[in-house]
Amino acid sequence: MKKIYGLLAVSLFFSATFPSLNYAISTETSSTDSSTTEETDTTTSETTDEESDSKESSSTDSTTSESTETTDTTDTTSSEDISTETSSSESESTTTTTSSSKSSSTKDSETTETTTTVKVKEKKKPIKKVQPKKEKRIKKETTQVSEKVNYNVTLDGGNFKTTRNETNEQFVMKIGNKARKIAHKNDLYASVMIAQAALESGFGKSQLANEPNYNLFGIKGSFQGKSTSMLTAEDTKSGYINIVDRFRKYDSYEDSLNDYAKLMTKGINGNPSIYHGSTKKKSRTYKDATKKLTGVYATDRHYDAKLNEIIKTYDLTRFDKSFTETVKHRVGKDDTLRSIAKKYKVEKDSILELNKSIDQDKPLEEGTTILVEKDIEFVKPLNKKYTVSSDFGSRGKEHHNGIDLAISSGTSVYATGKGVVEATGYDPSAGNYIIIKHNYGLYSSYFHLKEINVKKGQKIDMSQKIGLVGSTGNSTGPHLHFAISDKVWSNYYHPKEFVDLD
Repeated sequence: MKKIYGLLAVSLFFSATFPSLNYAISTETSSTDSSTTEETDTTTSETTDEESDSKESSSTDSTTSESTETTDTTDTTSSEDISTETSSSESESTTTTTSSSKSSSTKDSETTETTTTVKVKEKKKPIKKVQPKKEKRIKKETTQVSEKVNYNVTLDGGNFKTTRNETNEQFVMKIGNKARKIAHKNDLYASVMIAQAALESGFGKSQLANEPNYNLFGIKGSFQGKSTSMLTAEDTKSGYINIVDRFRKYDSYEDSLNDYAKLMTKGINGNPSIYHGSTKKKSRTYKDATKKLTGVYATDRHYDAKLNEIIKTYDLTRFDKSFTETVKHRVGKDDTLRSIAKKYKVEKDSILELNKSIDQDKPLEEGTTILVEKDIEFVKPLNKKYTVSSDFGSRGKEHHNGIDLAISSGTSVYATGKGVVEATGYDPSAGNYIIIKHNYGLYSSYFHLKEINVKKGQKIDMSQKIGLVGSTGNSTGPHLHFAISDKVWSNYYHPKEFVDLD
């Protein structure tokens, strides 16, 4: 008891003699306690925010199919804030805190004060790229919403109807001959291929079909590592729903057509024959092919009806004809299957298909003859320098069905290929004209001639002179109007698909 009274006396003495010292100690303890509480709250808050952001990031990643380069994009402001907070934490390496804890016991209850020295030191961690607004940034940077496209296919009394127009016709002509060649090589219906491209892309008007995407068929996924995100409608049992999905991105329409053909023939992972029903081998007609694509290629239950209507309206079966010829090639000393295929611009497999006796593991025997099926080729109708004064396609309110080659009057005109003269004469618009029927089901036309040097029914060789350039008929100056079609006066193709015109 004496010791206790002694201690109390000393305490009262110091309190009375040095009141400011007692206040300073109290203030420091209170300040330190407050600082510790704030730091603890801040640390807890930051940890919670990081966990929340991590969960949000994980959730967003699992529901959004985007490229990794988009995911790596971070908010600069957030990154700077995190960096500042980390530096502030690291500057305070040691803090002395006084904590009060209440300890409960069945025997007694007492409050004890404990003074603890806590070292608060954040370990240096790489700055975490937090994206609290990641979903919005993805939509802004990579998700494109395709506009509503008028597909020109409407429901009329249970039947789908479409109206033929000039703009859509131009799209058909633009991809028609490319589709013909690719379809023929892959045993597919070009009519179905073109109809699908028209339906899926709105005749080339959709955002997905235009530059820089060139995706005509709405094929999902990525092509050579390239893709784009679009809003798309999916047909479900309860109706159509809109979802965001990834679609392949190409460098050209030709890439898109070739990739489509590969998909039809090679299928998908786990099911390589899923689309084989649409090949010519498995389908007797294009209608059989479109029916087998319905519910398989597209979820639309009326997919075949829409495709059939487009094929009928735009007479797309004309593209199912193949303009090829079989030639005999005499094997030279250094010839290989690869070099021959390159020369005729064909696939090596197509040569092997025509020549069953060839053993591809052995060198070709010099002097032997092999068969090669190749696309037909035409030569230029002029052998002097000319200027393309009007190209094939839209020209004001009309469609120009050929290509105008401006050159001096009296320049010689040559037959673009071997054939028979189908017709000659004069027309108020075409002037003096010649039409030649070729062996491949095609016709070549030569308008506005000054002079005609051949007669109807005459056999013509490739590069044979047939007339002279002029300016007869509806013409503003000397030029040759050159055209290629599969019917007389109709069904024209772009001449550049057949002839190497500058």
